[in-house]
Amino acid sequence: MKNKKVVWVVAIIVILGGAFYIYNQKHDNGPKIEEQLKGIDKEAVVFEKEKNESKQFKELEKLIKESDEYKKGTEKNKKVVKRYDDSIYQARKLLKDKNETTFEESKITNLSKASTKNITMKVNSLKVLSKRLEIQDVTVYDKKELNNFKSKVTTLKKSYDKQLNKSDSESDQKSESQPTKVNEQTDQTMDLSKIQQGDYTSLLGDWREVATSSNHHDGNGNTWDSADGAKLSVTLNQLTNESMKLQGKTLTDSNGSSAMTFKVQNGYLAADSADQMASILWGVSFYPKGVTMANSGDDKPATIDDSKDRITVRTSNNSYLQVFQKVDGSTSVKKSSNVSSTDKAKMDINEIKTGDYATIDGTWKNKHGREINVGHDTMKFTDITGYKQAGEVRNLKLNIPELNLANGKPKLAGLYQSGDELMYKQQLQSAITDGALKLKGSVSRSGLFVFFLPKGTKGELVAGDISKDKIVALSTQGALSMMVTESDVYYKVN
Repeated sequence: MKNKKVVWVVAIIVILGGAFYIYNQKHDNGPKIEEQLKGIDKEAVVFEKEKNESKQFKELEKLIKESDEYKKGTEKNKKVVKRYDDSIYQARKLLKDKNETTFEESKITNLSKASTKNITMKVNSLKVLSKRLEIQDVTVYDKKELNNFKSKVTTLKKSYDKQLNKSDSESDQKSESQPTKVNEQTDQTMDLSKIQQGDYTSLLGDWREVATSSNHHDGNGNTWDSADGAKLSVTLNQLTNESMKLQGKTLTDSNGSSAMTFKVQNGYLAADSADQMASILWGVSFYPKGVTMANSGDDKPATIDDSKDRITVRTSNNSYLQVFQKVDGSTSVKKSSNVSSTDKAKMDINEIKTGDYATIDGTWKNKHGREINVGHDTMKFTDITGYKQAGEVRNLKLNIPELNLANGKPKLAGLYQSGDELMYKQQLQSAITDGALKLKGSVSRSGLFVFFLPKGTKGELVAGDISKDKIVALSTQGALSMMVTESDVYYKVN
């Protein structure tokens, strides 16, 4: 009997001791767990704020690695595990949403009526997306999800390639039946000093992409790839590809205009972004015949011929590099190219309607001091609504950051409208009336309108100089003709 009492006493002491130990462990680990949770949240914020997709992907890889190491450890906390899982899920979702947005923006509503330039831009966008998917792979997607998405991208790209081939065939037939007269010019040497001044006379001709290079983030750095078939367009004062335009000392891309610095070194001319803190950095280099390309490596593709003039275009986004080479015998210039550098492209509302803004490329201002910076597929407004709200239209999709959630989607409208109604509609509708183009959307309960009026066109509006191309952007519930004044009208300034 006495022994049984001793056993019971010992058992009680052990149980109480264990409970006390667990209690102390919980309290001792409390601050440590909170610190771990804060660390995970901090990494999630860094990921969300990062604009560069390559860096975002690296942050995700880092987060996954830390999570795996933590789960393999002996001391695991359910809160910490869940926080890791939630953060990784949100990071993957954000990258997937970006890819889906790129895919949706690459669609063309009426392919048969789209310009070759617009289709080519979309094809190149899909190529960039495909490369991004190869990099992200199963780190972001599960295999089935990845294969389905890749299939969508491939199918869309094939439809564009088919249309481009059809257009090329029709163009070739037309050229054969109606030969174009040209003014023959002697072959010119690439003039680096003139190029720095914005005079591209020595570059006139046909340029074709012969190789590309990019960083696939596989530990091998930049590696050479075959050409994607992109083209480089050169006029007397502009150099343009599907993503940027170089004019003088200014480069314009989808983020707006930025200054470039020029330097001649080792026989070639390098133009680089002046602001090295910008989110996307650009470099355009000009290599005359006989000058070897810098940093081309021992495995330089045979398609790159140092005996020909070359231009390289580089962007910091995945260190993507394009090599363009001048086509033999392309120094002849069509009469249509023999225009003064002051001549400007005519506003083409049919191209604008498809999301191709090449004919209005540049900076537009009105008397209120507001600006529209136009790139090939993007318009950036310092105030798109008239209520000091900046906005962007990429192709025909509207983005007003002030009215967005953290994930970039529009906020819900609020108390006075139905619960699922958004602050604004992202997809704009287009219509041409009386020679003017109208892009229409909505912000809250007001209509949002962007008008494009080529010179000589009045459209619905009475304000403005009819002898000039005009753009008007405003949000209103009233009659447009009554709301727009001369001060609201945008005119091109460069």
